[in-house]
Amino acid sequence: MRILIIDDEPDICELVECFLRPYGECEKALSGAEAIEIIKRYWSAEEDVDCVFLDLMMPGMDGIETLKTIRQMEHPRVCRGIKEIKIIMLTASNNPKYAMRVFEGQIAGYVRKPFDEKKLVDALEKSGLLSS
Repeated sequence: MRILIIDDEPDICELVECFLRPYGECEKALSGAEAIEIIKRYWSAEEDVDCVFLDLMMPGMDGIETLKTIRQMEHPRVCRGIKEIKIIMLTASNNPKYAMRVFEGQIAGYVRKPFDEKKLVDALEKSGLLSS
């Protein structure tokens, strides 16, 4: 499994990678724009990104804009039968259920900060990427 971690805070990226490394190949992006370029690079090599852990609040291209861009970019691929990327939002919001309603159907789940390994792995399991 290939996991892309997108967060503007390098320490958060490192922590998520540390917890998820046993479950797949991890790559980190410190911005939405960098993440889009990484996804394009994989696709041009005919490789997939299975899962994205995406910070909601980032400067520049925030999580909402990044999510919309990923979904627009992958639409032609999905129409050809290629699976959609599972996107799990990382949020410090006090009301993460609001994010789930806003992004209903577009994200596989959310993890509220602060998090631990169990919360991240649970999100992977709920998204269908890991067996329980």
